[in-house]
Amino acid sequence: LRDFRRATETNLTDLNAKMSAVESKVSQMDETLHALLAMVEKLDFQRRATEARDRSLPSSSRPQPQVTSRLLESNPDEFQLGYRSGELNLANRDTMLKKIEMPLFT
Repeated sequence: LRDFRRATETNLTDLNAKMSAVESKVSQMDETLHALLAMVEKLDFQRRATEARDRSLPSSSRPQPQVTSRLLESNPDEFQLGYRSGELNLANRDTMLKKIEMPLFT
């Protein structure tokens, strides 16, 4: 009976030690998850603030990424294969646009 009692106490001590280790790891995971949630909330707040700021700006003051035609063309020979002058590009684009009659406001 004494041997059984010692074995049970040893097993109980081992189980308590393992349980403490598991509780420690769970608390570390909990802290990590809270830190991740805080970062996600901060990023979401920043995204919403940026969207609100962009909506409040008039469209003309928003920076638009554009490349000027001067940088694209860089003076190629007009007879070079694939070259199209800027004037031809505008002429082609104008044929795609529809004219809409608008009433005059006085």
